[in-house]
Amino acid sequence: MAKQITGSVLTGNDLRSGRIVYWSADNSWRQDFDRALIATNEAQLAQLSRKADDLTTQLEVVGAYVVGLGEGSSPVKLREDRRLRGALAA
Repeated sequence: MAKQITGSVLTGNDLRSGRIVYWSADNSWRQDFDRALIATNEAQLAQLSRKADDLTTQLEVVGAYVVGLGEGSSPVKLREDRRLRGALAA
């Protein structure tokens, strides 16, 4: 059974350092997942998707994309969960 998505965040890698970053409520990239802006409805998700395209062209991040979150604000995909845990351990 697929995990239910309860929210989404925008992530990418900082162009200069390569570190994992998340788009925050203060309209900046942050390394701290806990400060990530979480979209909880379709309108917010659409806005984050547009933001991913816009921000990638500004050459601050590479590979910006939206990640679905499940219960407890943890990524629903194993790849993303491991990516986050690796960033927390660094």
